[in-house]
Amino acid sequence: MAIVRQRQPPATGPQLVGRALSDLGGHPDRASLLGGAAINLSQPLPVYRLGLEDIDDEKCIEKAVEVGWRYLIEPAGGGGAGYADVRKAPDGNFKFTSLSKNANADRLLEAAHLAQQVGEESAVEYDARILDVPALYISAIWLAAPTPVFVPYIDPARLVQSGAEKVRVQPDFLRVLVQSAAEAKRHLNPGGAAPG
Repeated sequence: MAIVRQRQPPATGPQLVGRALSDLGGHPDRASLLGGAAINLSQPLPVYRLGLEDIDDEKCIEKAVEVGWRYLIEPAGGGGAGYADVRKAPDGNFKFTSLSKNANADRLLEAAHLAQQVGEESAVEYDARILDVPALYISAIWLAAPTPVFVPYIDPARLVQSGAEKVRVQPDFLRVLVQSAAEAKRHLNPGGAAPG
């Protein structure tokens, strides 16, 4: 089947990102920030956030809250990727909030290409999203469907174990996420007493 878009990104997103790249670069050539090449802003993915307190079981994914949009930035002709985040401000308007050009951006691009391949090879329709779990330093492409698929691109446990391991689909992502959250909660509350 394919990856489908179930919601629309902000119409002002590309202009916000373009203006921010120009401002950050110090001159109107926004491409200079990414090595001088012309850039391609991909279709953005909605970003969902999951708090540590929300992770109790594998159904925790239902508690994820949409917080903005992430634009992949691919320099034409290759080179280092980047991504830019656009979030809704309290006044209802969207605002540029961050730019990343680092190994995480390269891994996100790799994860996005793998997610696209998964979608093309499946009989299932997926809604592509990004899941951020800041308390655990985990981010993944989330192909939402009755049986979701996750492609982590920031995951300290996997990076420590294998260094520069390629991104891959992680079938047990939710189980591992619940275990990691339980361990983090134990570290935050080592006595085991209920917070009060």
